[in-house]
Amino acid sequence: GQCAPVADSNAATITVNPAPVRDTTAPKVKISPTAVRMREGFATFKVACPASEMSCSTRFSLIGRTGVLRNKVLGRTSETIPGGETIEFFVPLSRKAITAVRRAGRINVTAKAVATEAAGNTATTTKRVTIRK
Repeated sequence: GQCAPVADSNAATITVNPAPVRDTTAPKVKISPTAVRMREGFATFKVACPASEMSCSTRFSLIGRTGVLRNKVLGRTSETIPGGETIEFFVPLSRKAITAVRRAGRINVTAKAVATEAAGNTATTTKRVTIRK
């Protein structure tokens, strides 16, 4: 009799790694306090980057809320905050803002922080604050 040819068989295990989970969480920084004193033409705020982020590259600005300062940028600065940390932002105030604080004793502004984290997600945080003399 004739022998049927034997088929060679090789077994290989292929492991398919799942696609990495894309980071879609925007970095919501926290701004404090709600009232600060102007010192030598600067207003100082604390800005916190969530611990869930590696870092928050943050553009910080102060925008007037009332009168002739309404919607005007009264100061800005940028800092990178390590994840889980709070740093102080020393914001140089515009000449108009300094004059208004000296004249009125206080100005009402919106503090706005636009933070971008490592994966490129961006979030904007705003807080109503008062800058006092």
